[in-house]
Amino acid sequence: MKRQMISLAAAAAVALSGMAAPARAEDKDVLKLLLGAAAVGLLINEINKNKKTAPVARSPYPEGDPWQKPDSWKRKKAHYIPSECVMDVTIGGRLREVVSARCLKEFGLARKVPAECSFDIRTSVGTRTVYGPQCLRENGYRIEQARY
Repeated sequence: MKRQMISLAAAAAVALSGMAAPARAEDKDVLKLLLGAAAVGLLINEINKNKKTAPVARSPYPEGDPWQKPDSWKRKKAHYIPSECVMDVTIGGRLREVVSARCLKEFGLARKVPAECSFDIRTSVGTRTVYGPQCLRENGYRIEQARY
């Protein structure tokens, strides 16, 4: 930008210097002035064409910075389920872990949990809605470790 301004000022100075001549200048002087201005314009144009742009800094690693994890490693932000909500129940003669919907409701998490992970089980006090821990893990939830 600075070079362009300097060359523009020089071209203007050359062009205006011919006009400062006495008024009795002939047609040949005017022609010389116009040709000089055109020559200066061509020089400025060539200088601008031949300007080298600053080289773009490129990483020697085609996939990017080796110390930075790729985007595929990014995980969804994990939502945590309190360990107090995990209970063991017997379903079909097998002991299973489930997450209590009532407990999640008490912690204010029931609305955030995906409905596709819920199912009903029969207990001695009636049916209860619970969530499968594996389904919750697949949907970005983690069960906190019990702290004693």
